[in-house]
Amino acid sequence: MGFTIISFRLDELSYAPEVANVMLKKQSAKAMVEARKVIVDGAVSLSKMAMLGLKEKGIQLSAKQTGDLISNLLTVLCSPDDESNAPTVNTVVPEKNSSFFQ
Repeated sequence: MGFTIISFRLDELSYAPEVANVMLKKQSAKAMVEARKVIVDGAVSLSKMAMLGLKEKGIQLSAKQTGDLISNLLTVLCSPDDESNAPTVNTVVPEKNSSFFQ
């Protein structure tokens, strides 16, 4: 004589608090990484559009100026929105005879 289990259902599954905490941190970290990927992809796309827009307007930048501009754009676009962590960017005023003012 014996028993046959026809079905089995868990109504609630609980983890020890320390295990649940670690699982939550891991889930949060994965979500943060995915969100950062979206932000970086958007920032790269916006930087590319900015460079194309300058080129279409006939504004020519040196390789250093291009690198500085892209670096600054990515720094600003990828930084957190809170004001306590405002990004710092390098700026240089173009010479008056440069194509920037034409």
